[in-house]
Amino acid sequence: MNQIKITILNWIVKNLFNGITDDDILHHDGQTLYLGKKPLSQRDVKEIVTGAKVIQEMYAWQLISKELKQIANQTMYEKSKSVDDMVFGKVMLLVIDLIEKKLKKLSSLK
Repeated sequence: MNQIKITILNWIVKNLFNGITDDDILHHDGQTLYLGKKPLSQRDVKEIVTGAKVIQEMYAWQLISKELKQIANQTMYEKSKSVDDMVFGKVMLLVIDLIEKKLKKLSSLK
């Protein structure tokens, strides 16, 4: 039963929630920031860098991030009733970490 559940979940995630493509992703090659394959203008880069810095410094973001981490930890350690609950909490922490790393990386671009 558990294997069937995993197979169905993998299929759902792969086929129904795969809305982001490589064309939607910001990436930096060391010199230029791209949105997919399109290089961004210096004006756009400056706006993105400034925005990332502002988000990191916002008190609201700091509180939200801290609260989400607390909720994820509670989900894993205090409220979990199954392995799925623990996995969900870990995924929450992973997503928060990815957002924080992306903001840090973007805010350090020149």
